[in-house]
Amino acid sequence: MGFAGEVQRMLEDVGIIAEELTESQRHVMSAFVYGMWVELRRYQELEWRDEFDGVMIGVFVEVLKFGKKLAKAQYEGLDDAWTHRGSELLKRIIRQGIKGHRQWSDGKIAVLKGNITRVFTHVRIPSPCHPSLVKESKTPRA
Repeated sequence: MGFAGEVQRMLEDVGIIAEELTESQRHVMSAFVYGMWVELRRYQELEWRDEFDGVMIGVFVEVLKFGKKLAKAQYEGLDDAWTHRGSELLKRIIRQGIKGHRQWSDGKIAVLKGNITRVFTHVRIPSPCHPSLVKESKTPRA
């Protein structure tokens, strides 16, 4: 399963339906997912630019339902915020995504959902996590 599949499964695990995300929620989740990718990339043998760009833009289009041009612009804005002197708010959300990847990898779905909910509370946007869809736990990924 590629990273897009993992993100889709993570969203399902915490009760998020990508097709129902508002534009604001989509932008916040893209920063969170970017952070998850930063964490995953630390353990993968990927070239920073070529594969990283393509995978993230693909996730934004396939999973988070951005149009192609907006996905590219969103990725470039997040990349700039993370690697340069960007928005501190975006950097905080990306750092929570880094933590989120660890939580999800360890099977701590309730903790991950809490992390996502806190991010949305901080930016004053309703959380997209549907309580009735959240899975209690899962087997940690190897």
